[in-house]
Amino acid sequence: MGLFGRKKTPQDESRIGFIWSSNMQLRVAAPAGDGWQRIEATPKPPVAAAIKCVRGTPPDALALDAVVYLQSVSFAELTARDWRAFFEQTTFATVSTVELSEIKHATRSGFMDAAVDIVVEGKLGNPAMAARLRSRYVPSAEQLLVVTAMSSATVGEGDAKLIDSWICHASLAG
Repeated sequence: MGLFGRKKTPQDESRIGFIWSSNMQLRVAAPAGDGWQRIEATPKPPVAAAIKCVRGTPPDALALDAVVYLQSVSFAELTARDWRAFFEQTTFATVSTVELSEIKHATRSGFMDAAVDIVVEGKLGNPAMAARLRSRYVPSAEQLLVVTAMSSATVGEGDAKLIDSWICHASLAG
């Protein structure tokens, strides 16, 4: 039991705090606590900054990624992209559903940029398992912010608030 007799949920086990990439290009609301591993990639073009947080092992894993790419992609290009083909070529062995939403994302000191939010469900090749991926693509001048959460559907539902925090609070620092 948790505080005031309330049952503990998966979200209670993770604390969230803002962290910045070592080069100050990326800020994320990263989970902390038991079982979380944080990894920062060394920037190498086209990647300006990248932070990954992982908990567990498949099929119970939750992987959170945030990457800043040094490339110019327009919002129109993102909305026109064939996302099913893209994810079948890059992430999934087969894709069963793709949902695309056009939204606004707070990126810098309260500025709102147009973004594409994508939810993909399908089957991974390795490990062979059903998975759900949620990604947000935020084009901004000469950079592209891509924030992703991937897990099984069950894990994703249990950690929905954590995933929302990760995706909604990631931003270009500057």
